[in-house]
Amino acid sequence: MMVLNRILSVITTIAVIFFATSIDANGCGIATSKGTNEFDPLDVLVIGAGWSGLAAANKLHSVHSIKHFCVLEARDAIGGRSRTKMGALEPDLSTELGSAWVWEDTIITRIFKDAGLVSNEAPSYFSFSNMGLYYEPYGGLIENESEDGIWLRQEYEAFEDYAKQYATHDVTMQQILAWYMEDYPELDEVAKQAIKGIVCGTIHSEYGSYFRDADSEYLDGHLMPEFRIDFVAVPNGGFSRALEYFAAPFADHIQVNKQVLEVDYSATNRNEVVRVSALDRSTNETMTYYTRAVVCTVSLGVLKSGDLRFTPLLPPRKEKAIKEMGMGNINKCILYWDEETKDVSWWPSDKLELQLITEEDEDSMEWTYFINDQNHNGNRKNHIMTAWIGGAKADYWETKTDAETVEHVMKNIRRMFPPPINVPEPTNYLITRWKSDPFTRGTYHYHRAGVDTYANQDIMAEPVASKVFFAGEATNEGMSAPNAYESGERAVDDIMESNVLNSIFSIFPNRRPTCSRAAHRCQTDDDCCEGYTCQHRTAWGTIKRCASSLPGVWSIEAGGFGARPRTSPFRNKDY
Repeated sequence: MMVLNRILSVITTIAVIFFATSIDANGCGIATSKGTNEFDPLDVLVIGAGWSGLAAANKLHSVHSIKHFCVLEARDAIGGRSRTKMGALEPDLSTELGSAWVWEDTIITRIFKDAGLVSNEAPSYFSFSNMGLYYEPYGGLIENESEDGIWLRQEYEAFEDYAKQYATHDVTMQQILAWYMEDYPELDEVAKQAIKGIVCGTIHSEYGSYFRDADSEYLDGHLMPEFRIDFVAVPNGGFSRALEYFAAPFADHIQVNKQVLEVDYSATNRNEVVRVSALDRSTNETMTYYTRAVVCTVSLGVLKSGDLRFTPLLPPRKEKAIKEMGMGNINKCILYWDEETKDVSWWPSDKLELQLITEEDEDSMEWTYFINDQNHNGNRKNHIMTAWIGGAKADYWETKTDAETVEHVMKNIRRMFPPPINVPEPTNYLITRWKSDPFTRGTYHYHRAGVDTYANQDIMAEPVASKVFFAGEATNEGMSAPNAYESGERAVDDIMESNVLNSIFSIFPNRRPTCSRAAHRCQTDDDCCEGYTCQHRTAWGTIKRCASSLPGVWSIEAGGFGARPRTSPFRNKDY
């Protein structure tokens, strides 16, 4: 009788499964209708369609031929922090709010090349010799080979040597600067402000670090970086075109305007699935998805904010890593002058970087570092000057209005190009505020003093309960788009090495039929693969088979209890 009751219970459960999956639910776009209930879950749900999320989706799709996956993106477009805005400054002109440069010999470079988006411009080189130092009392530009230019370079190199000598993992960059000024009280005021300004440009505006807790040992090798970029994305339509090209093969698996609110990976969930709650920002309705595995690619800033809930809470070591790691902030004030209507005779075409040396400490790090985007060969027609700001100053200026920001930036530009030069107001502008962005809460992570960031990166990358996998630049060494991409692929490797996609249903508690999707074989000789599931030939005197069109669902085919043959209503459907 007990065996009969178990068989009847199984039949009842299967009937519920068939009924639930026959409902015309949305699922994940047109790619798959799975994920609408616990008994027909997605294989993988990816949270976030930045480079890490898209890399994960691409590997699921192209390498492992996983059909039933979904990517949920909170914004109305893919790309994450590689975000292009078209027509903001000029019709048909792309503007990069986040990523702008394409580094040499990376996967991102290859994607641009495959998409035919590589410009013919020569590489751009960031170095001291390509930087222009500007000081208003000296009349603006200080030529590198002038007596003053050579003197200021020597003063900065002396500070570099000092920083390398005293920088340690437990000492902040703010302490290094303070110690140097204390040890050399006779330092000329112009040299002092030049040092602060250059440090601001090379570190503050590059890494978004907060000087009050930035690891000086990590940063001392970046005080005057010498590096090259292959090209800028803007001349060929920006990062958005590369992203669209890359995501095209699996675009129907992506849903935008879906902000994930909670990831419930409780062990008590039916069928051991993960339940994901998301807000549809276009309808303001909450949706629920069910999946075997999750790849979480949200930024460190979002994890710090608690905007994404985990049930149960993440392990203490991961929570500790999230709390300890630094999340930086970098913003741009992008100014555009239309050469048809504005005087651009003052334009510094031969300078890639411009650094204003101020006369006061108070504003030495407030919008004093500029990049001349027109300097890139592919961008010669567009007179665009971008002011950069990072760290605590970036946070402060996010509270200011656009008008206040542009006024301050223009004041600094006019200090670099004093009378009789007349710098006109820009034709248009665009200002970023990444810390205030609810879907990033900053730009990327940085190394904090006294914190083992390398160890925390590894902890951040660790899966939780073999169900929730993590990717994103904060889970990898480095802070760039290529690093984010690599992390997405690594997360998929972690999934395939786990058993999460091998475990199908546990209707029979003592029998867990599995089919390795990588090796395409079952764990025991009594089982055999059918699609991505395993069927066990005999159990309790009953013949069972896996419904090939609905992997993981067992139906009673025939048995000693007079069960009649049953045809799955999903046999001719592609799920």
